[in-house]
Amino acid sequence: YDPLVTAAGQQFQPPSLTHPFGTDQFGRDILSRTIFGGRTSLAVAGLSVGIAALVGFPLGLCAGFFDKSLLNTALMRLTDMMLAFPPILLAMVVVAILGPGSRSVTVSIAIVSIPPLARLARAAMLTQKGSDYATATRTIGASDRYIIFRSILPNCLPPILVQVALAAGTAILLEAALSFLGLGTQPPTPSWGSMLYDAR
Repeated sequence: YDPLVTAAGQQFQPPSLTHPFGTDQFGRDILSRTIFGGRTSLAVAGLSVGIAALVGFPLGLCAGFFDKSLLNTALMRLTDMMLAFPPILLAMVVVAILGPGSRSVTVSIAIVSIPPLARLARAAMLTQKGSDYATATRTIGASDRYIIFRSILPNCLPPILVQVALAAGTAILLEAALSFLGLGTQPPTPSWGSMLYDAR
């Protein structure tokens, strides 16, 4: 069924073979809306975590590599300040500034996801920076960029990939929470959060 098409006289149908999840207050099939809402929620979560990874990991790696610099101090104090706020509250502030919609939710979740990813990348860099292979690469005259992104980054990837998977789950929850509050994906586009609000 089309998740946006309403059907007069089909409101609040119970689960059946025709409509396995039943219908909502407008006669729309809830199973179709759940499937299409998953596409919305997963797209927002994937895009926001991708943006956060592209920004957070290079910042964290550079801050860890230049750990005695002003860059490291400034970045880590900024991430500490952002981590002091609950993620949902910080995301609501960003959405309130940008206005409701999928784009602003994507940006807000990306902003909320950058500090944990940057801190993890910094910790991984600090662990690997003093290893023998990094010292050997520096000894043969490799540039800082080569050492960071070609030599050390591949060895930092396992914890980083795990953190990306965890951040994606958190992003789905944040998107659903913001849509539940009416700040995320706007009707009639289906979203898990807005469907929960309608069901309530």
